Amino acid sequence: MATPSPTPDPAPLTPTKLAARLDVWPLTADHHAIWLLSGTTPWQSTDLDRAPHTAAHQLLATHGISTTIRLLHSTSWRPGNNAIVLTYLAILDPTNPIQTAWPQAQAITAERVEAAGKPTPTPATQAPAPRQIDVLLHALRHLHFLTMTDTPASTALDDQWRAHLNGFATALSGLYTTDTPLTHRPRHVWPSWRPATPDQRPPRPGHQDPQEHANQHHPWPGSTSGSAG
Repeated sequence: MATPSPTPDPAPLTPTKLAARLDVWPLTADHHAIWLLSGTTPWQSTDLDRAPHTAAHQLLATHGISTTIRLLHSTSWRPGNNAIVLTYLAILDPTNPIQTAWPQAQAITAERVEAAGKPTPTPATQAPAPRQIDVLLHALRHLHFLTMTDTPASTALDDQWRAHLNGFATALSGLYTTDTPLTHRPRHVWPSWRPATPDQRPPRPGHQDPQEHANQHHPWPGSTSGSAG
């Protein structure tokens, strides 16, 4: 009987070296809303060649921000575009009026959070594929948690910030709850967030949103594909 030839060892795996990059979401707040100063997407770094926190400060400096930072905090990480993307929130002092200093700024209102809908859930052991708005809302959810558990972070946020975050508390706490079956293949991979049209927004009795007209002219990260990484 012929001796079976030994099974060759599988070829060794070639490790893939992933770069690291930053997404920094610059936020401020006034009596009306929390504002995303970058418009519709985070500010993004090139591949990191230094400590992430240092790189985040330097990225903010390239946009003219160095002395008005109240809080700089990393809230999550995810794979994207052959890199590990580290998400940072940068909480900044307001410059009034905000849209004069930052014409591209967009208000993050409770109506917009509701209009964006929930992220598509994935099983607990599967890699998620969040939209950019999911990343931002996860960061705000984390920030709300910090106001209750982290004294330095909470101290950096004034009553106005806490009021806005408390207003989002119900929507943020239920982001990842669902009555629908989980899927191993999310329906959307990196879609953006579209603005809510007036007829889609939940009514706010006795309140006229002063940003309604402006918001119709500024797209939010919505349903078109695009990497957040």
